[in-house]
Amino acid sequence: LPEHLHAAEARQLVAWLLNPAPGEDPAAAGPSWQALRNRTAVALQLGAGLTPGDIRAATVDGVVCTGGRTPGLPWKLRIPAHGNAPAREAPLAPWAARLLRTWLDTRCALQMAGPVLFPATRAGRAWGKVAQYGAAKAVLAAAGVPDGDGGSFKLRHTFALRQLRRGTPPE
Repeated sequence: LPEHLHAAEARQLVAWLLNPAPGEDPAAAGPSWQALRNRTAVALQLGAGLTPGDIRAATVDGVVCTGGRTPGLPWKLRIPAHGNAPAREAPLAPWAARLLRTWLDTRCALQMAGPVLFPATRAGRAWGKVAQYGAAKAVLAAAGVPDGDGGSFKLRHTFALRQLRRGTPPE
């Protein structure tokens, strides 16, 4: 099997993403909007199976809030084609959708520019590969997940293995 989080590690990570350790809460005075962006990006990798490239390619207008079970809560993302990856839709785990809703509200309150869902700056500059990888690794370390190497892909692999165990066809 590819590197992935075991069930207890995944539960620990989700719990931390939704309620970070004291001093890591982006709503508190210390950390910035970037901490929330980083946690939300990790949540979408684990809770929607997004790749690092998907995270960087995602746009605000790709967030789908209408037609879901809970009014106003995102329930899927439309990911545009990027690199060799075709355009696709990714349904969201409800816990990841709640974190995405918080990120969207924060992004709006800060009046962030540009179409990129997870910008590197408030002016809307795209998030770079190395910075996004480092952010995912830092989130995993802060959450107490051992061995953060390969974090972004480890999250995607965890998502895929969970879906296969639930009977989702590999396609």
